[in-house]
Amino acid sequence: MDEILLACSGEGAPAAMALATTIGWYCFAVDAMLLLAIAGRSVRSGVKKLASGIFVALLLVHPAWTVSAIHGDCGIEKEILSLLSTGFALGVYIVAVCFFRSPKITAVEPTGAKVVTSEENPYRSPGD
Repeated sequence: MDEILLACSGEGAPAAMALATTIGWYCFAVDAMLLLAIAGRSVRSGVKKLASGIFVALLLVHPAWTVSAIHGDCGIEKEILSLLSTGFALGVYIVAVCFFRSPKITAVEPTGAKVVTSEENPYRSPGD
């Protein structure tokens, strides 16, 4: 009977688990920095507030603390899910910043309104 057994043991197991944990926490730190960056930019835009909510949800279920490196596959799953989470967070950040920009304040273009002199003003008092 062929069975696939995922286990973490041997001389390189502690180093592999430590590396997976480190990668997970670094990915969490990147996600948290992206959250702070998008939250700072979300003052004017509802879309960016939605992106902030997505980041908060990602941080709440981040593999850095929801996936174990000790039991199972030496943390390979933790590494992969952490990197995928950070990639997704980066994608959300790029979409929110690049495609849903807050309107910039630009110079007002001329409207073609005529400037009325005091002689042409119909609301002028007769003594002016």
